[in-house]
Amino acid sequence: MPAVKAAWEVRERPVPEPGPGEVLVRVHACGICGTDLWMAHGVLSFREFPLLMGHEGVGEVVALGVARAHRGGRPDAREQLGTAHELLSGMGMEAFAERAARELQTIGEQPRQRTAQPAGALTAQELRIARLVATGATSREVAAQLFLSPRTIDAHLRSIFGKLGITSRRQLRNLHLP
Repeated sequence: MPAVKAAWEVRERPVPEPGPGEVLVRVHACGICGTDLWMAHGVLSFREFPLLMGHEGVGEVVALGVARAHRGGRPDAREQLGTAHELLSGMGMEAFAERAARELQTIGEQPRQRTAQPAGALTAQELRIARLVATGATSREVAAQLFLSPRTIDAHLRSIFGKLGITSRRQLRNLHLP
């Protein structure tokens, strides 16, 4: 988009390699929001072009940028890679988790072994309950919504906590459930 109120155009861009802390996503679908349309019609103006329109997208992660560090290197690289390994493992993205583990090993660190099962090990009912509880709903509220008793919800929660290796509702809120 060369200027406000100019015709929109689609341009091919070279696919960059993601740098440290970046993720490359292959976009399968992208929506245009009201702000994008206002910019196209000159209601909102921005001085920096080109702009990437549409920020509501659906896609898949195809590459991760890695914080390179030498053996015994930067503590922040160790921390970032360790966090990446833990989160990716928890989301069931094993190929990316293994890459983070390899990078950790190249700087002399060992990735933490997961003792808990990923959220994929939950039954459909447990996953529904976990999602509702993660929003802050009480056992009574979840029970009413799913037409179950609060005691049944509590029994499911004990199973969920055991499978995920957590001990509280607060920890459940911090998980990335599918």
